[in-house]
Amino acid sequence: TFNKTGDEKVASGATLTLTASAVGNVTVTITSTGECGTEKAVSIPFVVSNLATVADITAPAAVCEGEVLALTAATITDYGNSNIHAQGWELKKSTDPDFAAFNPTTPMTADHNLAQLRYKVENVCGTVYSNVVNITVNDTAKLSAPIEANQTVKAGQLLIRIK
Repeated sequence: TFNKTGDEKVASGATLTLTASAVGNVTVTITSTGECGTEKAVSIPFVVSNLATVADITAPAAVCEGEVLALTAATITDYGNSNIHAQGWELKKSTDPDFAAFNPTTPMTADHNLAQLRYKVENVCGTVYSNVVNITVNDTAKLSAPIEANQTVKAGQLLIRIK
């Protein structure tokens, strides 16, 4: 509650700061009281919002190169009318300077091994992130050289190396 009494004037352009104690719909009524009575000046409805929260995420199961991560949707708590306008997964590989938007249908490569993963939520009050987890991408077996037909080898010679 804000009360201005006596002959004090509120200067043009003055700032009135209200501190809301609850999230939800609020109406502020500004009245003018003088010698001739009280006159309602204006009622202003507005919405008090709060940052959303994101529950901790768990690391997805390890995958092999070429597979996609099996991600469980992040649990978001939206306090009232917080107007969530963006949300999604973010990934940061060891060579990346920062986190970037990540499409969970992206096939994983060896470069993704031990990358960091988090969930981001933006609303009218700001941005929040989940905890960060590492992902594991296992290498697939690869031949170091093609096998040629009719190849002659010496006893004890390594013909194929599997990585």
